[in-house]
Amino acid sequence: MTGPVTDLVGVSTGSSDATCPAGTGIVSGGYASDLAYGDAFINEPDGNNGWRVFGVNDNASYTDTIQAVAVCAS
Repeated sequence: MTGPVTDLVGVSTGSSDATCPAGTGIVSGGYASDLAYGDAFINEPDGNNGWRVFGVNDNASYTDTIQAVAVCAS
């Protein structure tokens, strides 16, 4: 499962959450990004059967993106 793609416009922070469907559970997770000028500083289970990622963009003239990915199993 994937969460929404979040744009990190200019110097900013943002997050994305991916939730496993009912009847499944979180096994692992991570994120997809093009963080050329930033970093993911939180990348962890969200405590609600999903995965969360928070990212930061350090460049005022660039837009990075970040997207949470949850690996689910029944």
